[in-house]
Amino acid sequence: MGWGQAASMVPGMSEQRRRSALKLWKRQKGICAICGLTMRPPWLPNAQPTHPRAATLDHIIPASRGGPTDRRNLRLTCYECNYGRGTEPDEREAGVAIVLGIEA
Repeated sequence: MGWGQAASMVPGMSEQRRRSALKLWKRQKGICAICGLTMRPPWLPNAQPTHPRAATLDHIIPASRGGPTDRRNLRLTCYECNYGRGTEPDEREAGVAIVLGIEA
């Protein structure tokens, strides 16, 4: 079973979100953008979405601070890094804000 087929089985994931996650997974080669460790794909059998190494979609500029759901503002991070960071600024945030034309 290919990634596309397997990822389509993730419950509650929209088609657009699934495509974004797959593109990011391939681009990042399954590596967390923050800590650099290998993540667990959410389509594995018995996947646990809150496992510390579970892959999650992360906004570089948090959505709570006006960050858009745009491919340039998204990356994959492991659950532990994504939820441990909260809404803290990221070192890449200023550069992404300039590219997106928004105020960080």
